[in-house]
Amino acid sequence: MPDTYSSFSLVPSAKLTFFVFHNPIAKGHEKVETRGFVLDHSTVDFSEILNHFVLMAKGYHPDARVLYVTGPGGIPLADVDTVILDLDGTEPMYDRVTAMHSFAHSDAFSATVFLDSDAFVNRPLTSEFGNFDIGVTVREGVKERANEGVIFCAGTPAARHFFELYLEAYKTLPKDKRRWEGGQRSLNLVLGSSGFNGTVKEYPVETHNFTPRSNTPYSHAQLAAKYIIHLKGKWKSEAAPREAYLNFQRRKLAADRNQA
Repeated sequence: MPDTYSSFSLVPSAKLTFFVFHNPIAKGHEKVETRGFVLDHSTVDFSEILNHFVLMAKGYHPDARVLYVTGPGGIPLADVDTVILDLDGTEPMYDRVTAMHSFAHSDAFSATVFLDSDAFVNRPLTSEFGNFDIGVTVREGVKERANEGVIFCAGTPAARHFFELYLEAYKTLPKDKRRWEGGQRSLNLVLGSSGFNGTVKEYPVETHNFTPRSNTPYSHAQLAAKYIIHLKGKWKSEAAPREAYLNFQRRKLAADRNQA
């Protein structure tokens, strides 16, 4: 059976899907400034990041599908179902939400964890699915509580409707927000409105979308308790510190497999 597709309508169904989107950013658009931090994507080894994503997702969920959505010239990955869409790479976050919406309205849609490519599974997530349509990770005390990097989703009609609202909210944003910050902003707009009538479950970012703090030591037990480790922002550009966390995860996965 082929593992590369031109649309979601051709993708076979699965009990659990990990959805990851990565499309090469168009030349001249590589530098992104958000929340006071500038990241030059041309300097990041996304091949290592994406392959580690697959390793951890399949390592803890060997029977799950990793659905990798990319555009022409995307990084090739093994052990995934790849969907190649016609994307130009100038508005990557808008393209991402559009792809999520398209998948949610396909016959292949089922229980899914939508993850940023740098958000790595660190423990089994099977028990995270329950009586809800959408699950989000939240941080209290900030304007945009929900983080777009981790979204749990049941394959329900209400969940499909959520992605309709998500894309509609994105389309209302000004042009300068569509490229990068729009996914998070539109997610919070939907969750803060009365338009979505489905059930939403909230998880703390501290456990289900954990980003380490710089120059802060963590014990093995502290890191092992995290369900998802999200090495976002500057972690992508700082190779040595990032590699330390990736090596921690590789060792933990190997140890957990030996104990199984």
